Order: sequence, then structure tokens, then C-alpha cells
Amino acid sequence: MTEINPLYPQPARTVNFGGVFTVAPGGGDVTKEGRKQRVLAFLVDARLALPRKVLFRNMAYHGADFSESTIKNYLRELREEGLIERVDAKKFAKGAVVVSNDDPGYWIATTEGVEHIESVRADQRMQQKAPGGEVMSKKELTRYWIAQGLKLDAREGARAGLE
Repeated sequence: MTEINPLYPQPARTVNFGGVFTVAPGGGDVTKEGRKQRVLAFLVDARLALPRKVLFRNMAYHGADFSESTIKNYLRELREEGLIERVDAKKFAKGAVVVSNDDPGYWIATTEGVEHIESVRADQRMQQKAPGGEVMSKKELTRYWIAQGLKLDAREGARAGLE
């Protein structure tokens, strides 16, 4: 990343806009899936339609340390997964949101993308409040809830009760 002008200090690394980019929860390096998830979380948190370069520059400003070509690949993969979509830049300038394959385009999180990030964050909150305070993997947490007799539809209520 380029040098920061003191008149425009780098923001503190917080859980806003996708979280801290350089350290995985519990320490260690962030995995590829973790970095992709942070790109998605950034779009969800920003609630803006952003061109790729603007997204890259703002993520770098917030501490992301991957390249622009890497973010291009992540955007393609997230789109294939249905979590984000590219919209036509010219039509967006006129107030219309039209899905497009054209570049330049603006990237937005889909409803599925927002729900995915909300689900991940809910699971993280549940892990932090697991019985005995221990951190559980998603699989262990699922087993715990099943052992408690909770079906899938009842987990949302259980999550809300832990918050």
C-alpha cells in the first residue's frame, strides 16, 4: 500500500466494513475463503454499488493486503456463487439496477450475499457464547444444537436468545 497522507489517516481496523483483513479469528493467516468473505462483507456493510477499482482501493485503505487481480478473481467467484452481482454502470447512473456482464460495472451484494454474511456473523456470535465459553467450530456447534434437540427452524430463535 502507498504511504498515507497524515491529513487522511488510515481508519482503525475494526469489525466495520468486513472486519480486520490481516489476521484470522483466533490468530494466524486469513484463508482464501476468509478473504473472499471479507470482500463480500465489505460490499454488504458499505451498502453501495462500487466499481472494482474503487472497491479494491477502499479495501486496501481498510487494511486488505491482496492485489487488484486477486480481488477481480474473488468478485468472479462470488458472482458464480450468487452472492454478488455486477450491474450496468451507464444504466445505474440513470437510476436503474440492471445485471450486466459488461465491464466497467458496479458490484453489489445480492440478497443471498447479505443473508450469507448475516448467517456467518450469527454463527460467530453463537460461538463466542457457547456453553463454558469455549469456541466451537461450525460443525461442533451444529452437533451441539442437534444434541439440544433444536431443528433448523428453531436455531434462529436460539441465536436470538443468546444475543
